[in-house]
Amino acid sequence: MSLAGPDDHILRAEGVGSPVTLIEGAVTDEAVHLAASLCARYSDGKNFSEVSVSVSIKNESYNLKVKPANNEIIAMFMIEKNASLPVIT
Repeated sequence: MSLAGPDDHILRAEGVGSPVTLIEGAVTDEAVHLAASLCARYSDGKNFSEVSVSVSIKNESYNLKVKPANNEIIAMFMIEKNASLPVIT
């Protein structure tokens, strides 16, 4: 992926339609697991009990088996529209 830098992680859910998730820079294992669960949630496997997510960094890759993020986790990271801001069309 051309947008990824040398220390960036690229995540994709395996075997289902999936967004490509990019994590920039050095991150913790916990952050990678969270990103994998978010990637799984927005994939076509969102209703599965577990999704295999491939994680690539530099020339290495591995798979994580994660539960898709639940509504509570999604709500923690959701960006909401601010009613006081004008809508640009």
